[in-house]
Amino acid sequence: MRRKAPSDQSGNDKSVKKAAARTRIRLDDSPGVVRYVQLAGFIRHKIASNEWPVGKMLPTIQEFSEELGIAKVTVRQAYAILVRENLITSERGRGSHVKGVPAAPADEVRAAINNWLEVPDGFKIRILKKEDSLELPSELQLAGKPAPKYVRLKKLHLHNKQIICVAEFFVASEIFARFPKGSEKENKIAWLLPKYSLDNMKSLHQVITVSQADNELAKLLHYTFAAPIAKVKRCITNNMGTIVYASTTWYRGDHFIFDMTMPVHIMYGRQLNTASTRRNNGRKGQS
Repeated sequence: MRRKAPSDQSGNDKSVKKAAARTRIRLDDSPGVVRYVQLAGFIRHKIASNEWPVGKMLPTIQEFSEELGIAKVTVRQAYAILVRENLITSERGRGSHVKGVPAAPADEVRAAINNWLEVPDGFKIRILKKEDSLELPSELQLAGKPAPKYVRLKKLHLHNKQIICVAEFFVASEIFARFPKGSEKENKIAWLLPKYSLDNMKSLHQVITVSQADNELAKLLHYTFAAPIAKVKRCITNNMGTIVYASTTWYRGDHFIFDMTMPVHIMYGRQLNTASTRRNNGRKGQS
């Protein structure tokens, strides 16, 4: 007679089943990221967000299989990925438990995300597609007026073979034509822009939102379908008010860090000037 493996605490099996039901995991059936990678990504996100803290018991392979309507081998493969990443432990008779959290991005990755100009060691650019003589999509006309035509680049940015982001860039055709041949494969566009533009750059407009990975993005980012991603839209105008650069960049939610330092006078602007005036008037009144 087959004996049932002991649980860590009374009533734990029921609570785990309820927890699994509340997750409402949705795996995508369309071609792209295989299901066990999707499931591993979902669990990884739960751990990274501390929704599933260290020590938490995960649903058993049988429970996940029944809850999601997937084969046991799919759950087993997902758990194997997370065991290799040291995120969970999985022992016969004891079940699977959260062991640790995903490591924070390295300093070089932080720099690659937050510094438009820096190209750290291990940074690579992979061009996926290049098109010329295109109009700027209306959703990227964040400020200023569009140039007549643009070159569109779709790229992957990688660090030590790990994908950082997927990005689409639109560069005014007349400026792109001045770039050295192949320079877009070695340098960030934002670094090339002021070097080969005849006009000075005037302003930057940036919008950051949280979205969900569709099937194409999940596949490109090696991520989970419908998992959270950071979507960053930017446009740069020159001193003539023309949009010379616009981009949309998608980052995995578990890799994205927005880290910025700026002089406080930029943040507070007129308020600082007003405070300085009040201070000076107060000193005059005391003299």
